[in-house]
Amino acid sequence: VTVTPTAAAAAELHGDAVSSSSSSSAGNSVGRKPTRHGPNVPLQCAKYPRLNTIVRLQQVYASQPKTLMSRIKNCRDWLQLQQLLQEAGLAANHIHITAAVVHCAQLLQRQPQQQFALQQCVVEPQAVLSAWLLEMTQQLLQQHSSSLETRHTANLLWALAKCCRQQEATAVVDALEQLQMQQFQQCLQLQQQYQQMQHCKRPGSSKRNKAGITPQDMSNSIWALATLSHQPCQQWLDVFWVLTQQQLSNASAQEISNIVWAMAKLGLQPPSSCSRVVLEVVRSRLRQQQRQQEEATQVPPAALQAVSSTSSSSSNKGGGHNSSSSRASGTARQQLPQQQQQQLQRFNAQA
Repeated sequence: VTVTPTAAAAAELHGDAVSSSSSSSAGNSVGRKPTRHGPNVPLQCAKYPRLNTIVRLQQVYASQPKTLMSRIKNCRDWLQLQQLLQEAGLAANHIHITAAVVHCAQLLQRQPQQQFALQQCVVEPQAVLSAWLLEMTQQLLQQHSSSLETRHTANLLWALAKCCRQQEATAVVDALEQLQMQQFQQCLQLQQQYQQMQHCKRPGSSKRNKAGITPQDMSNSIWALATLSHQPCQQWLDVFWVLTQQQLSNASAQEISNIVWAMAKLGLQPPSSCSRVVLEVVRSRLRQQQRQQEEATQVPPAALQAVSSTSSSSSNKGGGHNSSSSRASGTARQQLPQQQQQQLQRFNAQA
């Protein structure tokens, strides 16, 4: 056991701390009956109280997976993530390990200075982090490949593109590409089955369709491959174009931008049908953005009517109309955005 969590951590989860004095008085554990957790759980050993703490932590993580996920998300650097996964042991499933790898990349993106603060490392800290991420990803592919979904492989590719170099991640990226190609083919088969049913929705009609594919999954996958300068195989591309064509209508502007950038960087030529869909979606988003900008720059009619009414009423009065009209117009202008205020000033000047 390479990780020795403190007794305070065990007390936080279990309500009590394991001390060496209480463990030494427990006697020899040889011949002791199995605990209530079952015969497969290791028996507590009085000579190793810290080992008992790790066993208790793993029992909690196995019975409460959400507790482990919460602790993963609360880690502030990748060393805490590494220690937490070592504590969890077999209690960490494929979802926990994937979340830890992705969270590590997010931490590196948000606070890169924390990742390079390892004074005890002889080699480059970035190389240590990259090696650990590749090791975790290889462990996932070897032990949990059948349990991984498309979003898991897409998130793993994104994390490796953020933290690893191209030469280091080539073998792992190849394995992820092959696994994701199989997942894409399964998604297409599921969509064909749902199409044959009368009561099902058309493919891509929801944010996450029946096959479990989202535009973000497609965007993250192709962006990661382009960032790592990894040329995908033709079989992967054939399935990718079909799924992307179905998901583009639900994609955000950032996701469309990532897909188009990745295609340009890798020098990919999509099919004509997919290219037409991309152009139509881009034109639609540009027109929508233009309408939103025009609506933002327009002055509300109610505000114009209020300002014009106050100015006309004050002009009918005597010499004291300047101060009252300025106060009324000033209040109305404070309620408008700065861009609308400028247009309102031009309107008043023209009037």
